[in-house]
Amino acid sequence: RPFDPGDLVASVCPMPSLKCVSLSTAPAPNAHANVNGGSGGGSGSSSSVGGGGSGSSSSSMSGLRGAAARPAPWDELVGGLVARTARYDLLDRPVLTLASQAVARGVGTEPPDERSRARLSQLLGQSPCTPHPIDWKLSSSPATALPSVGALRSLTLVSNRTTAAPMLEQILLRARLQLLGRAYVHHFERYGVAAEFISERAELVQTVVDDYEGARAAFARPSPSAS
Repeated sequence: RPFDPGDLVASVCPMPSLKCVSLSTAPAPNAHANVNGGSGGGSGSSSSVGGGGSGSSSSSMSGLRGAAARPAPWDELVGGLVARTARYDLLDRPVLTLASQAVARGVGTEPPDERSRARLSQLLGQSPCTPHPIDWKLSSSPATALPSVGALRSLTLVSNRTTAAPMLEQILLRARLQLLGRAYVHHFERYGVAAEFISERAELVQTVVDDYEGARAAFARPSPSAS
């Protein structure tokens, strides 16, 4: 186990009542695109896709293995995370990031460069809770990267952000409407879960929404301009 979950909670959840986190891993690089780019022309890639000679097929397989053996550049992985990380919440408001942890696996002798780190920091913005908005965790072993797709390097971002409030509010609204119409209530009551208990749990989740909205009201500021 490369990282301690307790350390993750301590890093990403600095405020006791705000413990909703989002997790995103940069997509694995497209090895097939790397092969095509290195083959020097479209005709070669076309013949291999069409199942031509055994020589072209063997060359493609060799190229795929070579692409998988080359770790993806950090700036490419950061770009993948940037594309997956929202700047605005469901209510079209700028997102406030409370704390984040970036987990880089398969670092080897080449850790994430300062430019890549700065790009991720600019996306998330400054944190009102900690002077270090991103806690970087580096692992040299590629065994914990993305072995299922042959990736020797991966980058995962775990963030505690105010996007949690409107998402939970949306879930609560649906749950309360269903509870009002007593939808599915008889299924829960069969196992001893009364409608009153469900309503109480909904109110508990509402306090989480209120706490996130309170943090947003206290700390929110205009979002940084997009780079």
